[in-house]
Amino acid sequence: MPTMSLTEEEAATYDRQIRLWGLDAQKRLRAARICVLGIYGLGSEVCKNLVLAGIKSLCIVDHRTVGKDSIGAQFLIGEDDAGKSIAQVAATRLQILNPNVQIHTQTSDPELLEDSFFKDFDVVCVLGLAAKSSFLERVDDICRAEGIKFYSGEVYGFHGCFFTDLGSEYEYVIEEIKDKSKVSIDAVADTAAEPSAKKAKVDEEPPDDSTKMIKQCMAFAPWKSAVCSKWSHGASARTLKRASPIYFVFLVLQEFIDSHGRTPSCSSVEADIAELRSLRDKILTNLSLQTSVVDDALLRQCVAELSPVCAILGGVLAQEVIKAVSGKDVPLNNFFFYHGVQGNGMVEKLGYS
Repeated sequence: MPTMSLTEEEAATYDRQIRLWGLDAQKRLRAARICVLGIYGLGSEVCKNLVLAGIKSLCIVDHRTVGKDSIGAQFLIGEDDAGKSIAQVAATRLQILNPNVQIHTQTSDPELLEDSFFKDFDVVCVLGLAAKSSFLERVDDICRAEGIKFYSGEVYGFHGCFFTDLGSEYEYVIEEIKDKSKVSIDAVADTAAEPSAKKAKVDEEPPDDSTKMIKQCMAFAPWKSAVCSKWSHGASARTLKRASPIYFVFLVLQEFIDSHGRTPSCSSVEADIAELRSLRDKILTNLSLQTSVVDDALLRQCVAELSPVCAILGGVLAQEVIKAVSGKDVPLNNFFFYHGVQGNGMVEKLGYS
């Protein structure tokens, strides 16, 4: 990815994070052009994190208006904004967080966008849009052909997941310490009288020759391959036991979205849950799995978009985008599933032959 030089003011603004991931990574972020389709709960968390990180530009695409379902899931809009464009309201609040970032909005229906629209970005994220599989496959295919990094994600009540496609040959670097004995940590002088929260440690800067950067390459499967992974027959009992139940929830919810163009709603919860049960039975039976893999209680936890789950999943996803843009550290490949009741996340690598 290209880089952009920083002004003295920007260097001061981003000083803390430059210390964390380095000047070169910050320059790459400063040149990043990112498009986010969907600015409900998950999208707002990701946008907030990326804007604060100091990207070059953010384009928010969302044709929806502010309603009750969106107000409760995020912090960028309020009750006074009811009926307004959610993209424009969110953009105004995001701009306050970091005036250095160029923020644009597009209020067209994302599914009506031309293929050429996506080619002006380095990263495209489809988040909380209740997007059909055909649309996700189309956008991912465009991104792979143009070398654009692609992410998609949804929050289902207490649970959520996101998908990553960084292309067939994504290159990144990891930092390795040559001689760990050269890097030491000195404690600050005795502060026993101080509260423990005020005690600190000082990390010495390692010598220039104490670390080395190792270049690596990783392949990612496209969306259409990842969602067609087979778990029957060839799936061992050990693999099946390890698999997150949220993956199967994802399959059920995605088929529901493909049929209705939305996620389950609080206004029709009983009817939607009944349909989710039917879809679960069909999908798990086709995969030669017991329906107990996804019980009824788990399905009932998949209604609406909860802001705490959006914050957790959005934080992980935004960190992955920052890693991908900066080209540093190992990315998650390729699904991340978050189980909100158990409070854990799991990475599943799906769609590889």
